[in-house]
Amino acid sequence: MNAMRKLIIFICVTVVLIWGVSSPLQAQRTTFKSWMDYRTITNRRSVQWDLQQRAITDEQGLRRYVGRYDDLDMFMVAIGTGWGFSVGDTIYIELSSGKTILAVVGDIKDDRHTCNDNIFTVINGCQLEFVVCARNLCPTVRRRGDVSFAGFDGYIMSIISWYEVHKGVANEGC
Repeated sequence: MNAMRKLIIFICVTVVLIWGVSSPLQAQRTTFKSWMDYRTITNRRSVQWDLQQRAITDEQGLRRYVGRYDDLDMFMVAIGTGWGFSVGDTIYIELSSGKTILAVVGDIKDDRHTCNDNIFTVINGCQLEFVVCARNLCPTVRRRGDVSFAGFDGYIMSIISWYEVHKGVANEGC
């Protein structure tokens, strides 16, 4: 293992131990956000399959889950197991551009494809993968493989449970 990779892993582990699960992205600041076609989810008995049956494809080709809250539709994403979330969890993603994304974990990245921390994809450093309908993606996103070109600029600052974000709001005024 080269020295730079050892340093990145050391920083990730240190940040996780000190600040918790929402901070390891500070160690690797890449803006690349890959995509996977929803039709690659083929196990009809899986939670992933069930979630896709309750999703729609938006005008950009991104899959949106619409079954949980009447007034919110959420992007569907895949993340690594290092985040500690499960398929079906609702997460809140903050980008360095200031954009925030409400999403449902629609799939989990295979640990064989991620670094030792199971957060970053080995091949491209990606931390977040959007679930899409590939034939509806804009040509730039499809060609480059990066959903950042669909208006999701910036590296990921944090990924936390949506319920944790709103727990404080529910307790205000008590």
